[in-house]
Formats: sequence, C-alpha cells, structure tokens
Amino acid sequence: MHNANLIWLLLSIGCTDYELKNVDGDSVAGDNEEAALETTEQTDTGTSTETETEEDPQDETEEEEEDECIGESQIGFNIEEVSTLQDAVSYSVSGWTNDAIVLRFDDSGLRADQYWRVSAVEVLVLISDNHFPHFTDGQEISVQVFDSPTPMSGPNWTMAKSIVRAEQSWTDYMLPNDAWYAGTYGEFAQKGVWVRFETRELIPVSGMTSTDFLVGVMWEPPGMVKVGYSNFNQDCEKNWTDYGSGWGLNSENPDFFGCSWPMLRVEIEVITPDDCD
Repeated sequence: MHNANLIWLLLSIGCTDYELKNVDGDSVAGDNEEAALETTEQTDTGTSTETETEEDPQDETEEEEEDECIGESQIGFNIEEVSTLQDAVSYSVSGWTNDAIVLRFDDSGLRADQYWRVSAVEVLVLISDNHFPHFTDGQEISVQVFDSPTPMSGPNWTMAKSIVRAEQSWTDYMLPNDAWYAGTYGEFAQKGVWVRFETRELIPVSGMTSTDFLVGVMWEPPGMVKVGYSNFNQDCEKNWTDYGSGWGLNSENPDFFGCSWPMLRVEIEVITPDDCD
C-alpha cells in the first residue's frame, strides 16, 4: 500500500507555483480505520523521581532566546491539495516501520543571513468507529525529518506523540470501498484527527541545508496507531519506505504499481537571525 505519484514541492519565499498559506493550530480531516489487533492493554508500572538542580541563569537566557527566535512559517506541503484519503495503515497491520516522502525547498530567495527549517508536521491519525471505544490511550506515533533526500545520510530528527482520545477533537470519515487494509476488516467508518508535531523544538535555529529533504512517519512495535494514506497517485521516486528489512526507494521496487503517501502537512519556517536578538 505504498506507492503513487510524485510530489516535488517547490517552496520559495518570493514567488512560487505552490500557493503559500499561513498555518494556525491543528486541522481536522480524514477517513480511516483502526487495527483489530489493539487488544493488548498497556500499563505503566514505572515511577519517576524529580530532582531539583540549580540552574545557570545564563542557560535560562539562552533558552529564552532560542524560544523567541521564531520566523515566518508557511505551508510547504499539504497532501490534501494533491491527493485524496484512501486507507488507514499501521505497523501492526502492514509490517512497515518507516515511510517518508522527498520534498523540496527553494532557498534561492533567501538572503545570505537567513536560515530555514521544517517547523511543524501534521499527521492524519485514524481509529475505526468500532475500535474507538476500546482504543488504548497513550500509544505513540512518530514523525521524522531528514536533512537529506535519502534516509541513509545527513542529520535527522524524530519526535513521538502519545495519542489520547480525550485530548483531541475527532472528525468522522468514510474510507472508499477499495481501501486495502481497512477493507480487510470492514472498517470503513473512521474517526480522524490531524496531530501536530512542533519540530522547531528539535531542529536548531541554524536550520537545514539540503533543499531536497525527507518528511515521514515511524512506528515502534507494536505500532498500533494508524495513519491515513492517500490514493495511489503519487510519485514513487519520492517515496522511501522500510517494509521491515531496511529503507528502499519505491520506484526501484518492481512489486509496486503506484505509490500511496502518508497523509501529511508540512510547514517551513524562515529565520532571520537579527529578529532573534
């Protein structure tokens, strides 16, 4: 369930073929299903102890400057502008561990003293209507950002979030009849929410350097949180997936007839150091 059309996204600070939009907060949309395998309840038996330590005032000042150094964010990619929701997939039903797409940022409009980075990623998380009352809260889904067009090189950052139903505003969705994984369980009626990851918490103010970069999702076993997937109409040359035996470019996989990309929204932030003073 991976492979479809390409999306080369050109994001420029001046003029671009891709319409730039400001993004505020979480968004909602989607159609999806949740796994029938989520019957094992997870319990946290660990305890944590907080220890007070004396903080260096200079460290606090540096942290404040870092927090205040927020540039202008614009939409760099929105899967809903190029495709439609097709299915709901997780590691628990597919065996995939990682799935990412190659995007492009046009930095030709930046001044020499400006930097850029991925500032936020939103992922469409789905739970089938039938499973929603029985979903075990606290299960995680992760996003990844690679400062490279390949997951095998360059710096990368990973951020995980726990899914707790009461903390989100869910929307009803209906998957199409040809949903491959959800259809296996007859789980076409879904509840979905766009979960937001503030990646500026990870990626430094100094920014990213590779104009071709990767953004994707990652599951840690048992990986039961399902993610919405687009129709098979995206570019396989821009779709890297780890099906359980290592990363591979889907255009080089002869078993695939088209590529389905994870339902993602990506924001890009341009930083001007003078504004951080």
